[in-house]
Amino acid sequence: VFLGSVGALDRSMEIGDVVVPQFSVCGDGASRYISGKDLKNTDVLGEKVYPDAELNEKLKEITERVCKDNNINCHDGRAYATDSIFAQFAHIDEIINFGCNCIEMETAAAFLAAKIAKIPMTALFVVSDSTVAKKSFVSGREENEIARYRSSRKDLFPKILCELFK
Repeated sequence: VFLGSVGALDRSMEIGDVVVPQFSVCGDGASRYISGKDLKNTDVLGEKVYPDAELNEKLKEITERVCKDNNINCHDGRAYATDSIFAQFAHIDEIINFGCNCIEMETAAAFLAAKIAKIPMTALFVVSDSTVAKKSFVSGREENEIARYRSSRKDLFPKILCELFK
């Protein structure tokens, strides 16, 4: 299980909400190398990569229940994986048009690598910031939002993972 943070690209996502990605769109350079495709002729940019279906469904069921019990929103994620911490902002509308509702940096490459290695993999995220609400790591987030983010990571993730692996 890959654990991480995502930036929201959907106004319904609040900082501290939990996200289980249903797929990740390749927007990173590592996915191009891991895909095994010929770099000259085929590019994976914009392709969807999926987590292990069975493991992901189990994670989603547990996460929805734990989030409900703790009054935290749980979302189906449609992640865009970028390897940039700033260059993607000029392309946010295009990224949203891929059908993405969140953005992060690793899952496309991680899902591809797991598929090649024949290892079941899924991911679990917490919303850390929101591009569409103009709440970044450095400005715009309020103290209660930061506390909610930290609580989801510290309190909910262990509950979810312990149940997933028992």
